[in-house]
Amino acid sequence: MLTLLFRSATRQACTVWLKNRVNHNYSVEVASRPDQAVVQPSDREALRTRILHLLATAPSKSISLPLANTLKAIVAHDYPSNWPSLGADLKKLLTSNNVQEVHAGCIASLEAVRAFRWVLGISLL
Repeated sequence: MLTLLFRSATRQACTVWLKNRVNHNYSVEVASRPDQAVVQPSDREALRTRILHLLATAPSKSISLPLANTLKAIVAHDYPSNWPSLGADLKKLLTSNNVQEVHAGCIASLEAVRAFRWVLGISLL
């Protein structure tokens, strides 16, 4: 029981660290901030390929919320130029027979909308 509690706390700490890292260092360019450790392109690609799966397999809300916030930051910076397959990935999740994947698709769709809701100067939500 105690081991399970530590695993959950460790997972939550890791997702919060990831959220903070992405929110503070994902969109920073090396030329503008040479003193700051930016997220490297290989790490960005790894995040884009795994974030939806992590969201679908999150065991609790305390883990899925920071992951959703991380996804929003990635979508706001990388879609559509660096992540053109996002629409197809979301459609795949939303049409899945697995309820966890459909739930992750709903969360991911909401975060994608939130990432761009103020772009045109109108509120979508």
